[in-house]
Order: sequence, then C-alpha cells, then structure tokens
Amino acid sequence: MTFYRFENEDIIETSVVTNPSYIVELNGDQVTGSIFLDKPFLDAGLETRTWKGFSAKQGGDIELQGPFSSSVDIVDAEQGATNKQFYESILSLYDHYSLVNSDYTPNFTGSETTRFRVVTIPEIYYDYGVLTGSLTASDLDSAGDVRTLHDNGRGGIYSGSLSGTLVGNIFYSEGFVVLKGGGLNDEGSSNDFGEASPTNFKWKVNFKGNHKIPVNIFRCRAPATQINASTNPTFYYRPEATGSLYFGEKVRVLSGSETYITKIGLYTDRYELVGVANLAQPIRKDEANDILFRIKLDR
Repeated sequence: MTFYRFENEDIIETSVVTNPSYIVELNGDQVTGSIFLDKPFLDAGLETRTWKGFSAKQGGDIELQGPFSSSVDIVDAEQGATNKQFYESILSLYDHYSLVNSDYTPNFTGSETTRFRVVTIPEIYYDYGVLTGSLTASDLDSAGDVRTLHDNGRGGIYSGSLSGTLVGNIFYSEGFVVLKGGGLNDEGSSNDFGEASPTNFKWKVNFKGNHKIPVNIFRCRAPATQINASTNPTFYYRPEATGSLYFGEKVRVLSGSETYITKIGLYTDRYELVGVANLAQPIRKDEANDILFRIKLDR
C-alpha cells in the first residue's frame, strides 16, 4: 500500500450555500408542509399525535406520541398584555435594525403600534436566516377573500403586491414577520392575519431558508511512474513452466500491465483510516501520467 502526505495546498476549506424551499400551510386544525410538525394548541386532540418513522440510531421503525409544536406559527405580541415580554423583544429588534435601515420602524401611518401580529419561523427551517425576498404568505379574511403578503427583499412586508401597502417588516436572521397595521393585527378581530376563527381557518407561508454547508476538498495525487502495482492476486498470472521458470511461480506482467484505482483512503498522521472514497468506476493508471483526484467532504 502506498501512502502520500497532503501538502498545505492539497486541503481546501470552503462552503456551499443552499436555499431549500418550504411551504407550511394550516388547513382546518392541522399544520402541514415541507416539514411536517403539528400545532398542538389548535385542537386538544393534537396534543397526543402519533408519529411513525425510521430511526437508524434506535434500530428500526419507531412510533412516538406527543405534541409537535416546532412549526411556523402566528402569535400576538401586545404592550401590557400577558405576552408583553415578546412585545418588548420586538421593539428591541426595531431599535437595533433601525440603526442601519430606516425602513425598520414600529410605526404604522405615523403612530407607534402597541400590538403586533407575528409569524414565527423556527431555526429548524434555516441556518443563517430566511432568504431575502423569498417570503410570501396568504390567508382568508372574514369575507373569505384571499389576502397576500410579500417580502420586498429589504425588510418590508407589503399587502396585496410589492407596490401595495407597507404593513410590516421581516427580520430575516431571527425568523420573525411582524405585522403592524393594515387591519392585520386588530385586537380581538376575526380579521387578524391567520386568526383561527370559523371564517378564517386557513393560511399558508412560503419561503426559502439560507443554509451554508462547510466543505473540505482533498486533492489526492497519483504521480507518474507510481501506483502501478497491486496487491490484488489477479494482478499476476501463473504461466506454464518454460525455461528457468517453474510451474506455479507468480510472475508480474511487466509488458502491457494495467493498474486501475478503485478506492482512495484518507488517513491520520498515525495511519489510522478515517474515510474511504469509492470511485464511481475504476480509473486506469498509466505509468507515464499523473492523476489528480478531488474528494469533497461535507462537514
């Protein structure tokens, strides 16, 4: 077996950015979507939902019961109410973001809002935040008509279309969509966005997550004139006895021999095997040619 030490330029640390799409929708009393997680407080029966799936860690198929609440949700944040801490937290976010973007303000049509309607997106859906400009949302008003919200990519949430009314803001890194006006956050109103009432029992949120996957790239070299032998018994043949050779003696085929590389092992400095790259197909190694393999490993 032949070992080669990596040089500094042979190990490259980089990353891959991905933006998976998600759709989360409330139909009746159940939340569905790209990630299926229930919203237990809509219906008491959902508090003991049954989940079935496969777990390699637990050795096969499993069945669990319990609430599954880590899903997109729509909640209130109101000054002086029982959830006043959440309201104060939203104001703190506005104070921070307003320093770099004047579009972030708790005011609506000139007056500071004392109540917010907030779409919350858990971190399970993203790594670094919601992708800017990717979010749209919709629900039904008290008359059964569809209302739509759009993210303008700069932190503004507009009603109807991107040229419609500015009704709130989105905090991409925190996963909050804060609605501060436009009849979407009226206390006790069946017209609150996403309000679970007999006339408004359906909403949908579409967005993309922003994920960054660290990647290591290993450059493995197969130099010319090297790696042209094999420990595989089939690399030799057993000729009939001729001349000074005896029957059964193993002789390397020196003329026209071919070596094929099928696997590449990654080792520590103590020669401990920590990874194996299996090639999609064997690669012929000519004695006169160098070959460079690039192995990409997600971390």
